[in-house]
Amino acid sequence: MSLKDYLDFDLLFDYLERNIYSKRSLVLFCFLFPVISSLALDILKLSLNNFYWWITVAIVDVIWVIFWIAHRNKYPKVTKGKIGVVLAIETENNLIRTKVYKDFVNHFNKLILENGLANYIQLIELNEYQSSILSNVLIKHSEYLSQFRRDGYFDKTSRPQDLEKMQGKIGGHFYIWGKIRKRLDKESKYFLDIDGLVRHIGIGVEKHKLVTNNFLEAWFKRIEFSEIFELKGFEISAELVFLVAKYIVGVAALVSHDPLLALTLHSKLKGELADILTKFNPPPQNLITISKKLDSFIAEENSLLATWYIRNGRPDLCDKYIQDSFAAKAENYSGYILKALRGFQEGNIKESFDYVMKAKKIAVNNQIWRYDLAFLYMWADDYKKGLAEYKKIAEKTFAGEVITVSEIIDFQKKLLTTNPKFAVSYFILGFLYYKKLSNLPNALENFETFMAETKKIPAFKNLREVTQSYLSEISKGMSLK
Repeated sequence: MSLKDYLDFDLLFDYLERNIYSKRSLVLFCFLFPVISSLALDILKLSLNNFYWWITVAIVDVIWVIFWIAHRNKYPKVTKGKIGVVLAIETENNLIRTKVYKDFVNHFNKLILENGLANYIQLIELNEYQSSILSNVLIKHSEYLSQFRRDGYFDKTSRPQDLEKMQGKIGGHFYIWGKIRKRLDKESKYFLDIDGLVRHIGIGVEKHKLVTNNFLEAWFKRIEFSEIFELKGFEISAELVFLVAKYIVGVAALVSHDPLLALTLHSKLKGELADILTKFNPPPQNLITISKKLDSFIAEENSLLATWYIRNGRPDLCDKYIQDSFAAKAENYSGYILKALRGFQEGNIKESFDYVMKAKKIAVNNQIWRYDLAFLYMWADDYKKGLAEYKKIAEKTFAGEVITVSEIIDFQKKLLTTNPKFAVSYFILGFLYYKKLSNLPNALENFETFMAETKKIPAFKNLREVTQSYLSEISKGMSLK
């Protein structure tokens, strides 16, 4: 009996091709090459001096080992400036990988091109061995994130480091991993068991929770379809994963302060979702959830872009994005805040008041509307109401308030350059430095300037009394005599 009667060479070659960089493949090749070369010589009825044969085998094996070592840890790298979507999908055999899985990958790439996202998104496909290694790393990291969702904080002592190393090699932003299996379930079916992970740096715990919660609501854990619909099934699977990936990466871009990219990813998603939902009966719940939440994200993205343009002296584009924001969502907190600002800039104070009150009605925890209302009262010379609002501001805080305070300080400083006689700006600046930033020297300077600018003006009597009490507190705090 020959060696072929004991070994399934098709199975061995399939394994070697799919797991070429595993340690087992290294050993198998070093063993198989002399066996196969010996069989080839027998079949071809060729003879070779044993010494030269062993030298040839040794040289080939050495070359193979050098190649294996050089390429084993070499992973494809995301191009700088692009969002890397990394596929680490394992398959059961080479036929599934080269035929079926390729349908999924090719359609995913096609969707990137058709959506005009080739300049933004790059699909990184890992081989079988790399997929197996990265999948294990991502599973461990997901368990670490589960601990965070369970306990509400990151346990830094148990933080896995392997993903950081992989991130350095690949540079991905959205990792998709899992397995494709073919099973008999009344009929022959394909099962895609997949998971995902978004990589984002320095966004804080609350924003991390926002991305995580949206991911958990949107993601498909399993997609299954009959073998009869093999090609169409994998194309639809690619569409589903692509749509959810666009949604999740867009949310991550939004919280990472890149509203333009977020809007680019989300803007066409509404129509695409409506189209793909018609292919299911009943439609998947996660796609319905995405569709319901999408309007709010698009409205927020447009509002952030409007804010950027107004800061950079482009009120025309600001108005355009405000309009788009309201087109996405009629009751729009950020939109109302921006409309209030534009009303003030255009000299329409009544309109500004109206939009602030609309924002107040739908505000949840955000208190920007109160800052705007307090200022508008001051601008309208209603110092009593304005002071009452500022006192309420001093009593409450909200997430992101430090950014709001910084923006208001910049606004008041610019206002003084165009309206130097509006002395109340000095009071507002002093108040913010004192009550919100605990910056006593800056608070002292601005309060003293306010007192100097408002001498013998009866209308400022109450404001001056409050300011004087603040100055006394600051003097004690700074140990001034």
